[in-house]
Amino acid sequence: MRSLLTFMLLAAAMLPAFGQVQTVNICDRTLQVRDGILRVLKTDDCAAVDSGQLASIGFLNLTEKQLKTLRAGDFDGLANLRALHLAYNPLAALPEDVFDSLTSLESLRLDGTQLATLPEGVFDSLTSLESLFLNSTQLATLPEGVFDSLTSLQLLYLSHNQLAALPEGVFDSLTSLQELVLYNNQLATLPEDVFDSLTSLQRLWLGNNRLTALPDDPFAGLTSLQSLALGGNQLAALPEDVFDSLTSLQLLGLDRNQLAALPEDVFDSLTSLQELWLGYNQLATLPDGVFNGLYLEDLHLHNNQLTALSEGLFESLTSLQKLWLGGNRLATLPKGVFNSLTSLKELVLNDNQLSALPEGVFDSLTSLEKLLLHNNQLTALPEGLFDSLTSLQQLWLGGNQLAALPEGVFDNLASLEKLLLENNHLVGLTRNDPLFAGLPSGVQVWLHGQTEVPGQPEEPEQPEEPGQPEVPG
Repeated sequence: MRSLLTFMLLAAAMLPAFGQVQTVNICDRTLQVRDGILRVLKTDDCAAVDSGQLASIGFLNLTEKQLKTLRAGDFDGLANLRALHLAYNPLAALPEDVFDSLTSLESLRLDGTQLATLPEGVFDSLTSLESLFLNSTQLATLPEGVFDSLTSLQLLYLSHNQLAALPEGVFDSLTSLQELVLYNNQLATLPEDVFDSLTSLQRLWLGNNRLTALPDDPFAGLTSLQSLALGGNQLAALPEDVFDSLTSLQLLGLDRNQLAALPEDVFDSLTSLQELWLGYNQLATLPDGVFNGLYLEDLHLHNNQLTALSEGLFESLTSLQKLWLGGNRLATLPKGVFNSLTSLKELVLNDNQLSALPEGVFDSLTSLEKLLLHNNQLTALPEGLFDSLTSLQQLWLGGNQLAALPEGVFDNLASLEKLLLENNHLVGLTRNDPLFAGLPSGVQVWLHGQTEVPGQPEEPEQPEEPGQPEVPG
């Protein structure tokens, strides 16, 4: 009988070891962590929480809770936690083992904190982590092996920090990474092989840094890359083979740099490219074949120093829909420069130095919807200049030196909605002039000094420049 009683007592003592629920006192955890757990569990008794309740929590949101410090053990017992949001708190440091028990964690948000450094092993246990948000902190350096255990990571956001350099090999373990955001830091150089292991990477954002040059073949192996943003740096030149590995690339942002010239073959391998951003550089000329073999839809060359275009420059771009050439120094256009652009919907030529247009220069643009020619030096228009533009919806001709217009120049514009002629020398021209008789009913016409005409329409929207992707809520 005594033996049976002893066995029963021993068995009772061992029950917790066999998966039985235990009471866990969380009262001594950091206040905001404790209260966050209690909110999820819908209880106010911190001494009565049990291990089963902790294990049931999948999401813990501590965003904007004035959390200044964390303690080791704050997240113990949260074995099934999938998402932990610590964003926008005044956290300045992390204990190295603070996340050690979170082996199921998939998303960790630390964005908007005041972290200036990271302990090297702080993420070592997070082998299930898929998303890590470290943007908008005060990080100035990264420990060399800080991401070594994150083999499941798909998204890494490091934008809006103070990173001046990247350790060699810092991303070597991130073979599952799909998106790397380093936008708006202080990076002046890149280690030569820093991206070599990122074979799954689809988006790489390096804009708004201080890069003056790129190493030889920095993107080797990135055959899955679809978007590369390098805008807002200080790049003065590009190596000829810099993009040779990027056969899947769809968007390339090189805007807002200091590029004065392009190697003729620099884009040869980019057979999947759809958008190319080269605005706000110092390009004075473009090599004749620089766009050959591309299937671009959007090409942005605005706000450079281009003085001339070769006649065959765009001849292979039969899929092009948007061509921005505004803000250059173009004085003339070759007659056939747009002949191949049969899919073009938007042509921007404003703020150049055009004094005349060749007869028939727009004849192939039967899909064109917007034509912007304002703020040039045009003194006359050829007869029939717009005859092929039956899809045109907006025609901007304001801010030129036009003193007269050819009879019937607008007669074929059956789809026109807006016609802007303000700030020219069209003395005495009114909306009732026979010149406008062929326009569709309801079309808006802007004429200098016509008070009955609505005010100036809004300037055309600047195309959205590649920037920081949105952070999920």
